[in-house]
Amino acid sequence: MQHQINPDLKIIMIPEQATKTPSSEFRLIEDHESDDKKYWTEVKLNDIELRPSPGDFLIMK
Repeated sequence: MQHQINPDLKIIMIPEQATKTPSSEFRLIEDHESDDKKYWTEVKLNDIELRPSPGDFLIMK
């Protein structure tokens, strides 16, 4: 209620990483309808990449 989050939305917790090295991380990528990774771009908010960490939550519409 405090954050006005609709309780009917799906909330997902980011799992632990399968790779346990310090440089491994999750990234949110827009694929631009291509399976070729060279066309993918990382999603940014205010020019900062969105990189969720294990235990973070995604609220899905």
